[in-house]
Amino acid sequence: MRVIHSFLFLFLTIIFALNAEDKELEAAEKVFYEFTEAYFAHDMEKLKAVTYYNDELNLLLEMPGYTKEELVELNKKLRATPIKWNEVGEIIKINNAPIRVNEIMVNERKKIGTIRLLEMVYPLIVKKMRGTNEWKVDPTFMIQSLKKHIKNEMKRNQRDFRIIFDGKTYHLNEGEKIIVEDLQKVAHRIVLYRNEIQHYKDGRISFHYHKDMEVFPNKMKGGFVYTLNTELGPEVHLLVYDQNADLQEVAEKYINIWIENYEVNDAQFEKQKLKDAKQEINGKMVDGKVMYVRQAGKVFYNQFYFFKHEYGKVVGVFAKCRNIDVGLLNKYLKIACEDLRPLARGVKR
Repeated sequence: MRVIHSFLFLFLTIIFALNAEDKELEAAEKVFYEFTEAYFAHDMEKLKAVTYYNDELNLLLEMPGYTKEELVELNKKLRATPIKWNEVGEIIKINNAPIRVNEIMVNERKKIGTIRLLEMVYPLIVKKMRGTNEWKVDPTFMIQSLKKHIKNEMKRNQRDFRIIFDGKTYHLNEGEKIIVEDLQKVAHRIVLYRNEIQHYKDGRISFHYHKDMEVFPNKMKGGFVYTLNTELGPEVHLLVYDQNADLQEVAEKYINIWIENYEVNDAQFEKQKLKDAKQEINGKMVDGKVMYVRQAGKVFYNQFYFFKHEYGKVVGVFAKCRNIDVGLLNKYLKIACEDLRPLARGVKR
């Protein structure tokens, strides 16, 4: 009899748990659809009501709107389209950068979903708020993608490039196709593309970087730092120290500076502040450290790598981003570390 009671109790417990899980999923789906409908309608009040705080929410209103008739049909199609909830281990793409979903991104209080609509191809994060247990949308991934899209649209009419062909100048955008005739009246199709991987070289260092990034060199105590910034968030810093710098000393000092900066700003660290990591640089694995920090409600991912080059100079690599941008940062970091070399005077390369 006791066995029957135990089995019945276990069965009912499972049923209740499944019902609770179903209700949570329904609540998450509800706010997902409400956000998407508000996005289509450019309804800022509704967007604010269902959205976890984001100071760039107004960016959503810069996308093209729809007529009343179009909205009716679009919303019908939306409600008939199921949400694909991503699971841990799956790959999603943000700005064409692959990101593997982990336990921090998807858990009992956080989900990532997408729907198969051409008008809404962006993954959305849905969070369960602490205190209220209310589900809200975090549109960070979507806003990142829209920023890239809007930037590309703005560039269409800027004519950033020019080609001089047989003495005549043509102003072009990246990827724009033109037909030109040479002096013999033979037509040629010309398309101008900017390489995804750019190259930087001065008298101190040489490295590759992604075309999304800009390079800013600056003097620092004991050497130079090259900051690689992008509008999409991730940043990479390449440090070249003067001759005879001590590898362990400069590494510890630089890492401690960042720890102190975070502490001053009331950041929260994991129990183990620094964890071991490895990064391939110039074809060799270099030991380093990673650090997760929570600050102002956001989680930041930091990577530190230092090595001594054959020329005798110490080189440092620091990379930083919000946790949701790790996939994109790793893409940029891989390019920067592919051929990262300090230059020595008198050495020809």
